[in-house]
Amino acid sequence: VNYHLRTIAHNTMLVRDPSETWPRIRAGRVTGNDGGQHHAWPHHNGAVVDARAWQSTRTLHDIADIVAFEDRREYLYVAGDCSRAYSPKKLEYFTRQIVFIRPGTFIVFDRIKSRSPSFRKTWLLQAMAPPQSEGRTWSSRMGRAGCSSKRCCPKTRRCAWRAATTCTATTASRIRRANPGGLLRSAASRSPPPDLRSSTTSFTS
Repeated sequence: VNYHLRTIAHNTMLVRDPSETWPRIRAGRVTGNDGGQHHAWPHHNGAVVDARAWQSTRTLHDIADIVAFEDRREYLYVAGDCSRAYSPKKLEYFTRQIVFIRPGTFIVFDRIKSRSPSFRKTWLLQAMAPPQSEGRTWSSRMGRAGCSSKRCCPKTRRCAWRAATTCTATTASRIRRANPGGLLRSAASRSPPPDLRSSTTSFTS
């Protein structure tokens, strides 16, 4: 409940407002603030039985837009506006643009603005194996499959990897003592991580 259904378990952005709270999920209590998307769905995870039911509560479920799409021989481009998926109290806007340059290159460009500059922002990339980093480049391999990524911006922030087997720790010191795994956090970040129930790989800038 407090990990795999939450935003932190997906490849998106976190914006942490320390005062934000969430309702119950699948009859389970939400115990941590992961900085993720908000929800006020009548059903436990936002599901509806058909299109008519979705339309009847559209303001709850219609929380993102595809604002551009283009498919050419050499590339595929898509742009989305995810602003409504997050609480308007903490987020002004969040857009993501993705370019797929065939056969195997992705470019992801995010624009995000929080209501307060103090709200910590984290870019998430889930990996099956702990990534290895060198400067702004990191890579992860699992058998014959692999992914190599390069952070193009921001260029001025100093970032460092922090490893953790699990996110059940309630203090930053306990997280920093954990050794194998893959939690990537900003070297400038000093606030405790949320009390979550599994591990993830993230990048805070």
